[in-house]
Amino acid sequence: SRHFVQTLFYHPLSGGKSIHDHETNPDLIDAKCLRQQMKERVINELTPISVIYEEEMAKTPLSDSATGTFPTNQELYQTFAKLRQKHLLALPQSSLFTIPDPFKLTADGVPCVFVLMVNKKSKAYRQIFFELKQLASEGQKSFSPQLIVTDFESGVLPVVKTEFPTSTHYGCHFHYNQCPYRQVQQFGLQSDYSRNELIRGLCRKLMAQALMPNDTVLISYNEIRDEIQKLSDSRMEKLLNYFETQWMISIDTWNVSRTDTRTNSTCEGGSKTDFVLIIAIVYCFFRLSQQNESSNSTKS
Repeated sequence: SRHFVQTLFYHPLSGGKSIHDHETNPDLIDAKCLRQQMKERVINELTPISVIYEEEMAKTPLSDSATGTFPTNQELYQTFAKLRQKHLLALPQSSLFTIPDPFKLTADGVPCVFVLMVNKKSKAYRQIFFELKQLASEGQKSFSPQLIVTDFESGVLPVVKTEFPTSTHYGCHFHYNQCPYRQVQQFGLQSDYSRNELIRGLCRKLMAQALMPNDTVLISYNEIRDEIQKLSDSRMEKLLNYFETQWMISIDTWNVSRTDTRTNSTCEGGSKTDFVLIIAIVYCFFRLSQQNESSNSTKS
């Protein structure tokens, strides 16, 4: 079927009005809708402009003629880049600045704090917790989290224990796995880890202790130790000694078998493609952090 648009024209010479009918141009309408959809995504998302362009072009059913006349990514890029920049807050010119209110809440409205630290010393972590307690007190609330998930920085572990003695504290499972694997590399086992199924299996069994029921960890570890000792491989012996002295003395800290919250970051607990930091702009970081925290809260 054919569609027509009726337009009312005013003639300045005659002072009269006339009605003009003309056939619609579906290609033009589709192109305008496509461009508007791209603009909305550029403003509201931090997805790279080129990715937005490709995704929208792929899912929009433009005719061949409309596709041929539609601006290319290169032609639209500068316009969209200026549009995005226009909707971002100006970068702070000082290291001391107040974060605007829209960036103080996560995407789903759950209050949270992001701290950009200059070091990882216990003094710095203690100061952070002090400030958080002060903020909670000013709001007539108590800052006493039931569950705390951190990495294994030596600066934060003792502070968490003294500042929140009644809280349940776990080490991040992602960071836990990184630690033994670094030792695999340090002891020269990386090649065997990649090619030798037995070596790889034993290393992974050590890492998997964090997922074993807490009361079975010691039994499982002893079985792994017996298997390693049969190999007569000094490098595996070093890995075993490292694991025993570093981890077997505080099983409750790294064993996550009793909790669903096993990491302190969605981007490390799941697919890294879910959270990609594209632009090194502080407000972009805040917005991505909001979205990440919201996603983490939903999954938890």
